[in-house]
Amino acid sequence: MATLAAFGGETWRDGSEPILERVTTRGWISLMCLVLALAIGTIKEVRTGQEDAIKDALAAKDKAEADRKQAEQSLQLAESNSRLVLANKSLEDLRKIDQLTQDRLSDTRTTLDEVRQNLSSTRADLTQQSAANQVTSLANAGQNIKEMVLLLPLTSKARTSTKFREAFLPSFNLSACRDLTGIEFRFATDESNIEEIVHAADDEANEHDDFKASVQKVDFLVGSSNPVKGVADAIKSANLTAGQGSSNGYLYDAVINTQLHSVSAARLYAALTKPGAQPFSISMSWPTVFKTRQAYDNAVKNYPEILKNASGEPLPDENIELNIAGQHPYPATCSSQVERYFQVAFDKAILELILDQKQNEVIVFKLQALPPKLGNGKWYVAFQVISSPTLTTADDGLLKNFSNIWPAKPKPEAAPK
Repeated sequence: MATLAAFGGETWRDGSEPILERVTTRGWISLMCLVLALAIGTIKEVRTGQEDAIKDALAAKDKAEADRKQAEQSLQLAESNSRLVLANKSLEDLRKIDQLTQDRLSDTRTTLDEVRQNLSSTRADLTQQSAANQVTSLANAGQNIKEMVLLLPLTSKARTSTKFREAFLPSFNLSACRDLTGIEFRFATDESNIEEIVHAADDEANEHDDFKASVQKVDFLVGSSNPVKGVADAIKSANLTAGQGSSNGYLYDAVINTQLHSVSAARLYAALTKPGAQPFSISMSWPTVFKTRQAYDNAVKNYPEILKNASGEPLPDENIELNIAGQHPYPATCSSQVERYFQVAFDKAILELILDQKQNEVIVFKLQALPPKLGNGKWYVAFQVISSPTLTTADDGLLKNFSNIWPAKPKPEAAPK
């Protein structure tokens, strides 16, 4: 504007008047614009300087804050590194402590194993010593066994029946196996003598007595549904005493009369307390024993390809036993069924030795069924003694019932015709 005011005209006049009087209107406008431009420029520079100062102050403040944060971060990093070093050192110390602990645990395990072995050895020694003392006591007293009693509670997976064929054997798919497979029980009366109870496949009875043999025997099957008072409680008691966890409510009971045969209590006790003693076993028979000649003849009619000409020797009129396993092996499907059934039907048992004296002392052994095995083409389950024997007394009424079972003398076996 100052330039435009002076453009095209004079800003002052020539003359001798004072300078201010000679200044023209254009000149005053130009001067005012120049002064205004100077003032505005000065104000602008002042404001710019102030703004720059503020910016510098803010920049300085930001830098100071950044420096402070960096210093804090550096301090935190240093502290973290220090803590990490301490943690690594602590971890290393823990590793050393853990190793020391493991070493001590290993030493403790070794010591415990040694103590356990010593305890086991001591227990075995004490058991052997106790058995030896008991054997000595029985031998010095001249005690004999009056009766042997076996109690076998069936498991919940066994078949519910009072018929031996159904309770001790599976439900066969083949009629030949169903009609020709029998069941046998074996009892050890000492280390070398075995007593057998054999049941034919066609046996429908639930109770048997054998008074013709020199060693008389009785066995029977009872169920908890039996109306006779006390039977259900007796079955529960047998399960509890044997330590069996499951039951189908049925119990096998066998009684062997040894009173007239001088079975030494000391010898039998010594045999049963030996490690791995197996005083009882259950076995299938193939073919079944035929109690009569008529039963054999009927079986031959039904299964001639298996039984005909099975033996070249003359056959007796009763208790006919054949050996046909070589010519007619047991069918594989029946064999697998017997194996599976023997695995689940039996678990625990109780063997009681009733001493021949007035005090009614009874020696009780707990038995455990072993896994079934196959021998000579027949499956069998052996029962092993699993605990130290216990001494108890029998009820007078029970012993009186036993004594009433047996005839005064064994009946002689019928002579073969």
